[in-house]
Amino acid sequence: YYETWVLDQSIAEVNRTGNSTEIVIEDLGKVPMPVHLEITYTNGTTTRELVEVDYWLDGHRTKVLTVPSRSGVRRVEIDPDTHFPDINRSNNVWER
Repeated sequence: YYETWVLDQSIAEVNRTGNSTEIVIEDLGKVPMPVHLEITYTNGTTTRELVEVDYWLDGHRTKVLTVPSRSGVRRVEIDPDTHFPDINRSNNVWER
């Protein structure tokens, strides 16, 4: 690797629509990596979602992920286990 590219994944928006929630993820850097996402609902349960690296390799810069959320979403975090060297972690968490 002879580039100085950086990884910067971001939660751009979180919007509730009826019984589901749309999570908008942006790839702001130039290093394509999978997105490991942890979603915490208002009832205290959590789920994990994955956006495969192939999605970003196809040239996409934004991903809208729709998850069922009867109880609402309280928190969304990219890479909760901090496995990836994201350059700006301040945009990796959304909280209500």
